[in-house]
Amino acid sequence: MRVQEPSSGKMIWVTSALSTLTSAIVAGMISYFSNYYSNVELDSVQRARSAKIDLIVKFSTGNEALLLEINKYIAAIAAGKDPKDVQDSLSNELIKQFNDSENIRLVFNSKEIVDDLSRYQGAIRDFRKSARQAKKPEDMPEWVAGFDKVYNARLELANELIKSVDVPIKQLPQKGS
Repeated sequence: MRVQEPSSGKMIWVTSALSTLTSAIVAGMISYFSNYYSNVELDSVQRARSAKIDLIVKFSTGNEALLLEINKYIAAIAAGKDPKDVQDSLSNELIKQFNDSENIRLVFNSKEIVDDLSRYQGAIRDFRKSARQAKKPEDMPEWVAGFDKVYNARLELANELIKSVDVPIKQLPQKGS
């Protein structure tokens, strides 16, 4: 809209002022929303990474219950007691460890991690079978070999998980260390 002053004949460009004001408002809104959404996306990426790190820490340190059950199992076998109750308890803990490890599959999808996870879960299945069969000290060599496979597969998986988030978390000892 142009308004002309009657006496001077000069044109005042109201439209220009409104266009400038509108452009400034639109630019400000674009800047605000792009900044907001980039921060939201950055925040969600950081939250996802933090969730991965939390899962790694939980997995890497979550074997105390398993070790406790293993100690009970060894004590029962060594004492010559019927290991049925501790076998059941150990079996339940192995099932829990297996199910907890499935959370890894939901969050991490690299081939290396999926392969290590499959090895770990296979070792848990095999160890659970040998733990159900061992009833006396003579049965323990197969049981020990099964536990060694679980332990080493867990270490390999934990170290692969640590590498995947690219943060300076101390690597766990390598198998056989």
